[in-house]
Amino acid sequence: MKKSTAIIGLVLAIIVVKICSFFPQGVEDYYSNGWYPVLSVSLRFLFGWIPFSIGDVLYTLAGFWMLFELFVFAKSPRVRYKEFLFRIGVFLGLLYVVFYSFWGLNYYRVPIKEKWQLQGEYTFEELVYLTEKLIVESNRMQFQITQDSQVMVVNPYTNRQIFNMAIVGYDSLKTLHPNLAFQQLSSKKSLYSLPLTYMGFGGYLNPFTNEAQVNSLLPLYNFPTTTCHEMAHQLGIAPESEANLIGHLASVHHSDKYFKYSGYTYALRYCLSEIQHVNEKKYQELEQKIHPGILKNFAQTEALWLKYESPIESVSKNIYGNYLEVNQQKGGMKTYHAFVGLMIQYYKIHPIKS
Repeated sequence: MKKSTAIIGLVLAIIVVKICSFFPQGVEDYYSNGWYPVLSVSLRFLFGWIPFSIGDVLYTLAGFWMLFELFVFAKSPRVRYKEFLFRIGVFLGLLYVVFYSFWGLNYYRVPIKEKWQLQGEYTFEELVYLTEKLIVESNRMQFQITQDSQVMVVNPYTNRQIFNMAIVGYDSLKTLHPNLAFQQLSSKKSLYSLPLTYMGFGGYLNPFTNEAQVNSLLPLYNFPTTTCHEMAHQLGIAPESEANLIGHLASVHHSDKYFKYSGYTYALRYCLSEIQHVNEKKYQELEQKIHPGILKNFAQTEALWLKYESPIESVSKNIYGNYLEVNQQKGGMKTYHAFVGLMIQYYKIHPIKS
């Protein structure tokens, strides 16, 4: 009875999640703007004050438990295989239910690109125009910080200071977009920063504890916007492209020049990458307009990923890409770059002001 009940419960949970995917407005009204904000703030209040990542600790314990189950199974596989499969299945089923209850249903809400009317194609000329604007702003902030176009920016803040300061950008941004009001910080350095770097990721949201986990090995000039990106996920912004947009906006709306610099250069790198794929000559022409100090910061980032480049990255990104596609993000890993299109549409409505 116990096993059949567990199986029926899991099947029903999968059916409920699938049904929710057909009703984005219902998810938006009753989950993303109803149940989820209360739960997420409660989790951040519960775990945010703890200086280390509770979510990473839970992942570690879960890993040890699965290794223990494998060890017990290996001792007598013929006798224990049914019980082993059942226990693992129940565990994964519980993870599925908790994941979608605690955060995952946000994948099925009304996308920001629809609410903010950021849909539509963009031209190459529009991409170049935005890139030139971002170059101007990035150059301006770089020179304001260093007083020398040749010198790369060195962020003077610690990881913890950046975590504590990040909410200021959201406080400013909410005057334009009240739904982005942020409460109760819970951002932390990931205990798995080294594995994350080998996997090619700057951070992630732990959906079970609502902690924003940031890769502590990232260059500090880039750290503020990555933090703001993960905080966007905490607000229930599920698509990576939209979290990129919100993270960028929270950074450039910040009063601090290092946050602004991080936000503008974060967006600039994405735009340059898109242009390079289409027109190498134009890319080189635009690159000449960028202060050498900024290019040195970009080289910092490239050096980090090259240092830890391994087959693990391609495997992990392929797995995560498939996960994104299952959860309404049809482009997989390419959805990160859809951020460029959202930016172009956004800045048509809200032009960049120096």
